[in-house]
Amino acid sequence: MKPVFQKVFTHGNGDCLRAVIASLLEVKLEDVPHFTEYNNWTMVMNRTLEEFGYTDEDTFYNPRFFWSSRFTTKPRVDDEGEFPKLKEMSGINGYHCALVASPRFYEEGPKRPALHCVVIDNNYNIIHDPYYPKGTVYPLTDEVGYNGVLEVYVINLNKNN
Repeated sequence: MKPVFQKVFTHGNGDCLRAVIASLLEVKLEDVPHFTEYNNWTMVMNRTLEEFGYTDEDTFYNPRFFWSSRFTTKPRVDDEGEFPKLKEMSGINGYHCALVASPRFYEEGPKRPALHCVVIDNNYNIIHDPYYPKGTVYPLTDEVGYNGVLEVYVINLNKNN
């Protein structure tokens, strides 16, 4: 993992996901598309990952976040769900792309928070944030645990390679 920092900071169009994927792939920011510029950004992200020999296999959701009465989205699983399985995943050299509530754009209330991408390890430690300094405490951390991680994109080596 080679830290890459985002260059676009606007709400809803920032490039934190781009910077995290570039960090995981150890390439320059410019070598990764700015995903929010595309209508089907997940397809573009998957294609980018495949070019480097990886695949986005799944998304793990923090069940404490989805069970919260403040949000209307229903969880996919109960209990601790899939989150403990991350320890078994290889990711990209042991690192993963995760989503936290954005400290900059977070607003209290019942709506889903603005999200921000970070790099985590298998123990949900935030290893790199493409914008905020090390030691940042993310919104909802006390409520959801896991250092505030709400979702994890499960990216692994493409088994077809």
